[in-house]
Amino acid sequence: MDLLRSRLARRTQESRSAGKPPAGLGRVVQIEICNRALRSSFFDPDFFCDPAWDMLLDLFLQQSLQRPVCVSSLCVASCAPSTTALRWIRALEEADLVERSRDPADGRRIFVRLTADGHAKIAGYLAALTCPSCARTPGDSSNGRALD
Repeated sequence: MDLLRSRLARRTQESRSAGKPPAGLGRVVQIEICNRALRSSFFDPDFFCDPAWDMLLDLFLQQSLQRPVCVSSLCVASCAPSTTALRWIRALEEADLVERSRDPADGRRIFVRLTADGHAKIAGYLAALTCPSCARTPGDSSNGRALD
């Protein structure tokens, strides 16, 4: 677990030191990633294992920084063993939240990115974090009103 914790901390630090910090929802996702790393310093990370969510957050952040994400980097971001991470990537792909593409410069490397639908869902969630009374779920016709 210490290895996974250190990988997440390194990935978070890389995101922070990437030059220009992300703006808007990119900043919100960066805070969410940092909060998850912080939580792991207080509690056993096994209590909060969520590789798919860690991958989705990382993809959103990296896309906001306009950085491609290869499969191996996404596996590291998941804080899960590679075989588990690969199964989650496949599940996210089947759910049409992510898509894979070959690196045009190196056919051995595969990039993963959020689909338009995946990006919209993450953006909607992050926006709701910043304004809970504005939160709407897909198909919700409540015009953003809070539940009574």
